[in-house]
Amino acid sequence: ARYFYVFAVAPIQPHNAVVAFTWLTAHEEHASPLIPLEWLVHLYGIVGGILRSYPDYSLAQIGATFDRMEERFRELGMPMRDVWHHRIYEALGTGRRPTASQYFERWERADVPSSACLVCDIGTRVIYHLYHEEYDRAFRWAEPIWDGLRCKEGQPLMTASASLIPLLRRGEWELAERCFRMSQTELTTISYAGIWAAGRQLGYLVSVGTLEDAVDSFNRYFTTAWTAGTPADRFGYLISAQLLGERMRSESAPSTLRVPDSCPLHREEGIYEPDEVAQFFQAEIDRMAGRFDERNGNGEFMRVARLTQSIYHEVRDRF
Repeated sequence: ARYFYVFAVAPIQPHNAVVAFTWLTAHEEHASPLIPLEWLVHLYGIVGGILRSYPDYSLAQIGATFDRMEERFRELGMPMRDVWHHRIYEALGTGRRPTASQYFERWERADVPSSACLVCDIGTRVIYHLYHEEYDRAFRWAEPIWDGLRCKEGQPLMTASASLIPLLRRGEWELAERCFRMSQTELTTISYAGIWAAGRQLGYLVSVGTLEDAVDSFNRYFTTAWTAGTPADRFGYLISAQLLGERMRSESAPSTLRVPDSCPLHREEGIYEPDEVAQFFQAEIDRMAGRFDERNGNGEFMRVARLTQSIYHEVRDRF
């Protein structure tokens, strides 16, 4: 039970969750009286998501985790749709969009019963189509969530946040503002989804908000984004932080930023010049994207960073 509890803080201490899971699966006979076996095998998906979020873990390690998840689901006669759901995100998170498409097709064809609710199903479709830049399909699926459909999971937050930059790219200003407000309302705790969402909120504010609001958002969330969660969660935040430096540069405005002393950018006086902010975060993006792309065998992380940066400049030119 103590090891299972670690999963409650997995988003903030993800490595501990991997250790806990390793113990649980090695001592399944002790865990099973306290933890339903069906719950335990679902944890493979959580752990697989953590592994793919660290460039230190190889594709072979990640793949083996999901292969074992498939085996256990088949042994227990559990619906495979849950497995395909996790494998969609695994493939997207490692830059293998064609593979994600294969799992998406299996997921759509699978029997409907699964642990996911309707909102989570919708959210999976939205995220999948956004990754493929199929914006019309993504937005059609997102409409029920935008209109108020909710669940107890973090999917409404992820859907609203993921839609922000694509909506700005399409010039859907009013809808983007609506999704931004929804994202703010849904962001109640900083978990893995919270860091991910906070980065997209910052990206929205540096694109169409005031510099003051963007700085306030940075100061509220950056310390957590830098010190907690996984490198993959942090990567999206770093892209928006680099764009904050670009926005500061465009307004020739040094800013007072809250940067933890664990970050090399930290200055005791707390006042930062635009160039040093933009250059520091660009170097972090290059370093982290390089590690992920080398592990994944493709250039997807750097592609996403450059695409987001180009959308920012397009939006600033039009706004």
